[in-house]
Amino acid sequence: NSTTWRLEGVEIVNPNHLGDAGTSNGRPSVSGGGVNILSAQLLGTSNFYSSVFPVEYGNAVGGIMDMRFRNGNDEKHEFTAQAGLVGFDFSAEGPLSKSKGISYLVNYRYSFVGLLTAMGVDFGGVAISFQDAAFNVKVPLGENSILKVFGMGGISENVFTGTDNPDEWKVDKDKFNINFTNKMGAIGASYSTTIGDNLNAKFTTLTSAVATNKRSDLRRNSPIGTAIWEGWAYDSLLHRKIALHVNFDYKLNAKNQFQFGFSGVEQLFDVSTKNYRDRSLGRDAGWLLGDYFQWLWQPINLIRLRLGLHYSYFTFSETSSIEPRASIEWQASLNNRFSFAYGLHSQLQPGQIYFVSSSSPISNKSLDFSKSHHFVLNYTRDLGTRSKLSFEAYYQSLFNIPFYQSVNISSTYSGISALNYQSDFRQLTMENKGTGRNYGIEANWQTFLSKGYFFLANTSLYKSTYKNQF
Repeated sequence: NSTTWRLEGVEIVNPNHLGDAGTSNGRPSVSGGGVNILSAQLLGTSNFYSSVFPVEYGNAVGGIMDMRFRNGNDEKHEFTAQAGLVGFDFSAEGPLSKSKGISYLVNYRYSFVGLLTAMGVDFGGVAISFQDAAFNVKVPLGENSILKVFGMGGISENVFTGTDNPDEWKVDKDKFNINFTNKMGAIGASYSTTIGDNLNAKFTTLTSAVATNKRSDLRRNSPIGTAIWEGWAYDSLLHRKIALHVNFDYKLNAKNQFQFGFSGVEQLFDVSTKNYRDRSLGRDAGWLLGDYFQWLWQPINLIRLRLGLHYSYFTFSETSSIEPRASIEWQASLNNRFSFAYGLHSQLQPGQIYFVSSSSPISNKSLDFSKSHHFVLNYTRDLGTRSKLSFEAYYQSLFNIPFYQSVNISSTYSGISALNYQSDFRQLTMENKGTGRNYGIEANWQTFLSKGYFFLANTSLYKSTYKNQF
């Protein structure tokens, strides 16, 4: 839950098929999933940030994936069909107006395992299917402005049918019938323009939502050795975001550049869990407001210094966070670079933590942001013009983490931390007293696309810990 997703720079809901599906105890969650709804056929230059995020990014302590659409061909029409283990992919692109440079890009995909399931192939009692579609339309408006309209959506299902014969129950999941469904959609538009010689502006608005449901029916072994139904459980999660993001880049001169902007994201949570005995639910919304500013200073050609500040305020819990960011980069020689960066980052809590029950006096509404200090040291060596080698060491100190302390602090399981919290909906009052640490090293060798191929190799060594007591 510590990673957030963005589309064209704007925060969106989980854009993956079947988050946390496939097990007897899997629950609807705000993250996870094995297949992204946006096909690689449509991806442009996208970025994954694992630590010390750029100043415009907030609401994440673990990582940020910012997906970007590529533009369609504005000179000629092209059609692509692709078959693979993920699915059957069909895309089309081309000009809507050659004279004006207007282009389109559209894609549809259907899962390969879904087709095999429909043909009768057995995957251990599991029937998995998904399909998705996406589009991007680019409209140039004069010489200095571009309008884009884009969207994506997908539906998926994971159905497991257990057995009525107790002798065939090899794992706990065999006792269940499970139906897990997921629906996700997003649509948005962006307008970018150049004002004068030194100012670039971009305005983006986007709405996204995901609805995930799971029903489990449980059998148990009767005294006479036959299976009887014990009960049922139903979980649902609706997560919606309505977002606006405005960004400005201003170049004062060759040594000084500034970036500033603001964002607003309405977060709607509607979560519930109920079974044949109990029921818990919660529904509410709030605006996550953010402002940021960054100064890029290059005192000499070999050194670049960034100083920034990000501010967040969440209207639902009436909590705020002020987050400084800083980095320095030294070009030691033509092919060698060193950099060091620091950032304070924060993130909202999942809806399952904010809302514990509509009928219980227990409430986590006033919980503050989870926070983390990030430190990164990097060395990069360019290996010619086509490849590079980099080494990175990082340390993350997490604090202000929601934590529940058990009455019996001497027990082996003495508390619950949001750092190790997946998707349960528990009636527990939590406090921002938890801590944790992530640290490690990483090596990366990358060869850029040339002559029809590229290469990427990566290795990591890390450790993640959290405290299970105050």
